Amino acid sequence: MRLFNTGVLIAVGRWVEPAWANEDHLSNTPIEASVFSEIRLADDANLMFIEGLVEYESGKAVWSASAEGEVDALERINNVESKMQLRSIISPELQISMGVRLDYVDGEIIEYAFGGGHFSLPFNFNLDAMYFLSKEKKSFSRWIISNEIELSPRWHLQTALEYNIALQDDEEEVSGMTDGEFAARIRYRVSSDMSAHLGYLRQFELGEQYQFSSEMGLNTHFDNLVIGVSRSF
Repeated sequence: MRLFNTGVLIAVGRWVEPAWANEDHLSNTPIEASVFSEIRLADDANLMFIEGLVEYESGKAVWSASAEGEVDALERINNVESKMQLRSIISPELQISMGVRLDYVDGEIIEYAFGGGHFSLPFNFNLDAMYFLSKEKKSFSRWIISNEIELSPRWHLQTALEYNIALQDDEEEVSGMTDGEFAARIRYRVSSDMSAHLGYLRQFELGEQYQFSSEMGLNTHFDNLVIGVSRSF
């Protein structure tokens, strides 16, 4: 759930240490909690995006609960997605997860069960594959392939390609790819607690381009607090 309206972004939340800065992040903080919010001043409405996350690590198992949603100018909460999942670290190259997800969209609640895996591939590629099944027997899969290249100790290039594929939807008779997104971001690490980035985002629906945006911003963090300002255009 993402917003790509042209405007100003203000974000507050927990700093997630990038892999290239701390390769053993989970073992250092077995209990984590975060709140993330952003405000985009769009042409037609003020929208705020709120996300919260709690994680607890026990051995090679990680329990997590998260929720995210939109608040518009009329202070209505909509498009809420909440998840509870258990992630098991099988090896450095493989993690599997399973859980439940509740979506609240336009007054309707949709329940999903899901499962999937995270695979570390050669050349710093990662593959995330998830399968979602609702109580109404609607199902879809989500595939994300991402990569991070260290151009130098301070410069890093991050790219990701995401596809959502409907597997069964009797009401709408949808089959095949429904939407996707390509994102590229170059990040410069100013110091141990500050980084700047410049990114490009392109969204797709049914295989056709329908929206794109660029963004640039600056993040700084103090312990578990991150404050960032960026602009999408």
